[in-house]
Amino acid sequence: MGWRSRGTTFVLCLISLAAGMALTRALLRKTTPDEPAKAVATGELNWVDVLEVKGALRAVLWGDPGKGAYGAWNKWPSGTDAGTHTQSADSKAVIMAGTIVLSLEGGPAKELSAGSYLNVLANQVRSLRCKEGSDCIFLAAQPDKFDFKLVLPPAKK
Repeated sequence: MGWRSRGTTFVLCLISLAAGMALTRALLRKTTPDEPAKAVATGELNWVDVLEVKGALRAVLWGDPGKGAYGAWNKWPSGTDAGTHTQSADSKAVIMAGTIVLSLEGGPAKELSAGSYLNVLANQVRSLRCKEGSDCIFLAAQPDKFDFKLVLPPAKK
């Protein structure tokens, strides 16, 4: 392995570490009232359909996305597109596998691969999709309930 490869690997490790630390800090803030200690093995996860995003699955780790603050694993098949939408709570996520393509209103698309972190503010218009070629897995957390409001393109005159 050459110097450039080791340097690139080191930088990617630092970026992943920083993203993980940022999410850990956010998650350590109390987000759900008096939740008991627990450990959940991968095989025990309860994957359910995310009705708003065709093909997407969610496994809630804590909280209740229908009522308030929560954190959940998300699995999106390659090519899944959530379209242009908003949510009424801030959204934080760490990408664990695949590449999420995020576009914030007024900005270019940004590819977020494994180890990347995102923080999208409440009511901010965004487009989100899983890049073709690999399924996407990401850990997402919100301080309030999950909602999903599609943003329709302006009507043609």
